[in-house]
Amino acid sequence: EQDRSVRYNTLAREADTNRSIYDGLLQRYRELNASSGISTSNLAVIDRADPPLLPSSPKLKINLAIALLVGLALAALAAFIRDQLDDTVRVAEDIESKLGVPLLGVIPDAKEAEAFDALSDPLSPVAEAYGSLRGVLLYSTRAGLPRVMQVTSAQPTEGKSTSAYAIATGFARQGRKVLLVDADLRRPSAHRFAGNDNRRGLSSLLVSGDPVASAILREAQPNLDLLPSGPIPPSPTELLTSPRMNALLEEFAASYDAVVIDSPPVLGLADAPALAALVDGVIFVVEAERGRHGTLKAALRRLKAVDAFILGA
Repeated sequence: EQDRSVRYNTLAREADTNRSIYDGLLQRYRELNASSGISTSNLAVIDRADPPLLPSSPKLKINLAIALLVGLALAALAAFIRDQLDDTVRVAEDIESKLGVPLLGVIPDAKEAEAFDALSDPLSPVAEAYGSLRGVLLYSTRAGLPRVMQVTSAQPTEGKSTSAYAIATGFARQGRKVLLVDADLRRPSAHRFAGNDNRRGLSSLLVSGDPVASAILREAQPNLDLLPSGPIPPSPTELLTSPRMNALLEEFAASYDAVVIDSPPVLGLADAPALAALVDGVIFVVEAERGRHGTLKAALRRLKAVDAFILGA
């Protein structure tokens, strides 16, 4: 018991000593905490951050490259969509790809007065273009040049009358005997080529049994005869579809090497399809950047409905 009492007193003194140390440390901690406001934290500074020399975002070069690629892709897509939706005939290649007819020639754009002046100069671009067209027409069929040719278009003022005159005068210069017939009984124009008053012409022959020679203007140019339209009748379609018209065409074909007919436009009128069924070949005139694919296809369908032989455009 005495030994244990000694041990107990020793442990009690150690406990008192430790309690005093603890109370001192606790008091000191509270004083420091109150004076400096320091609180415990698990954060520590590992290394100081250096400010960057360049901005991390946006990355200008990469963004410009991406914008360029996206812009090119969108531009190509827009051009493709516009090309698919645009049904206007703009270039010569559109004739075969969009209309499905052979391309006979390409004539430079010119006003009517300028075109007639250019045709008188064999070296002018217009005359050269029509010369190439005539060369193609010479081999447009197995038998060579069609004897009776009709020149028409889908809409008015596309150049069919000028083309008919140029084709007729071109073959006449080659020494062929040619007849130019103005079968546009609604808006005639061929009589102006020869300065005629148009009092007699095709309509006069169709309503009467007069001989053909009574209405033809002989030698309007060397080797070229002209048959004007004559007075405008009340019903042109009935005259052009009459048996008399077919008989006149047969008589013309027997007397001339080539017969070129300037006919009315196809759309809106029945005259051109009626004539197309009687001639040996049809030349379809298309004005660039005006003729639309749907309109031109509709005109060609009307011609094909009467089994017309379309030489080309």
